[in-house]
Amino acid sequence: MIRNDGFELRFESWLDQAAAGATPPVLLEAVLTTTKLRRSRPGWVAALRGNGMGPRVRVAGRTVDLAGRRARRFAYALVLAALTLALVGALILAGIGRSRQGAIVFYRTDAQRTTNTGFKVNPDGSKEQGLANGTGVLSPDGTQLLVEVRVDDPAPLPGQETSWIRPAIAKADGSDPRLLDAYPGRRMHLAAVAWTPDGLRLLVSSGSEDVNPDDRGIYTVRASDGGDLKRIVAAPDRASDAVVGYSPDGMLILINRIGFDPSFLIARADGSGVRRLAPDGLFPVDLDFWDTISADWSPDGSQVVLAAYTDADARPALYVVAVAALGGPPRVLVPPTTGALSAQWSPRGDVIAFTNGRFGVGKTPAGKALLGPPQVWVVNADGSGLLQLTSGSDGSTSVTPVWSPDGSKLLFQRKLGDAVNLWTMNADGTNQVQLTATPVAADYVGGYAWTSPAPW
Repeated sequence: MIRNDGFELRFESWLDQAAAGATPPVLLEAVLTTTKLRRSRPGWVAALRGNGMGPRVRVAGRTVDLAGRRARRFAYALVLAALTLALVGALILAGIGRSRQGAIVFYRTDAQRTTNTGFKVNPDGSKEQGLANGTGVLSPDGTQLLVEVRVDDPAPLPGQETSWIRPAIAKADGSDPRLLDAYPGRRMHLAAVAWTPDGLRLLVSSGSEDVNPDDRGIYTVRASDGGDLKRIVAAPDRASDAVVGYSPDGMLILINRIGFDPSFLIARADGSGVRRLAPDGLFPVDLDFWDTISADWSPDGSQVVLAAYTDADARPALYVVAVAALGGPPRVLVPPTTGALSAQWSPRGDVIAFTNGRFGVGKTPAGKALLGPPQVWVVNADGSGLLQLTSGSDGSTSVTPVWSPDGSKLLFQRKLGDAVNLWTMNADGTNQVQLTATPVAADYVGGYAWTSPAPW
């Protein structure tokens, strides 16, 4: 414990004199002087000024201490302990306050879009640093990071992959990754997707590059060693399943199926009960650069917001579907005339951020051309309050907003010419600030996130 012996001696002397009925203005002023630089003085200082400490009575015109010096020393110790705890608590709260916005993780992509390099930066743009093993996914307790690495195939087949993706567990800062390769001879990717809510297993996916088409799908493995491979959902031929995420209670998994028979799927966490979330004929928006950005859970898990289109109108709109009424009619939040290419529900549950616009017939390095021009919008969860947040007055387009952990800000990407940078702004569109000092890509990118602050 850090001690201030001069303060303690003055305080003890004051207690003794106060209990004896003396008037200690000089000593009290010394106590007040010692604490004057604190933002707010402890409550016991006010009690001292008002003679409000210690049990005393007046007998024959004289103040008598009923507790005695031993009790006074006990009270003195209690006050010091309370002061120490208060100071420690204030320091802890101050630390939490400084880091409450978490960190932002993202990838930089080269012009050929063949190499993605992970980075982390503070929300104010400071302390940008590279991440050797990608951005990863924090464990539920915030102590570990799920990343992925490539393992060479010792005897690759002609015309097949020469290395395979495997999950690895690293420290929270991404260092010291531990490979989880319980199936070294299995010619399939096990790409890291998510932690199960209890942190005991990992969600991984395998795709079209697998040697055996029957291996395609979504799996879980043990987080301890990567063993006990269990398939959750099998992907049909010519289809790709992108995991949006677990429901807030961890009971369900939301999946965007792209390619053959595109649809939004809901499955129980163990893989049973796979069903369509929306009626037939409602298809996920497929942004080639970000497969999972077109759907999101409401914070209470009762609804899902979808950026989707129908057979009758290829212009995408924004819909909300009640999970309890799987396959029931969706509610239109934003019509096709405005369009919706992405959808993200705010942590507070009252607002949805989305990208307006539609697809063009052309192609860009990032995929289908986006027309509109696309900008960042918000709408209340009940469909009211439709508001455009970015204007593009300089010729830029702004797309795929995601929320800060507390819902007060948005992170999005802005493209101007052949340069894409990440930006932040307040949830109402004010205070738009460029986050990245140098471009992250020449065309749109995906996979950035605003992570929650560490729980310690």
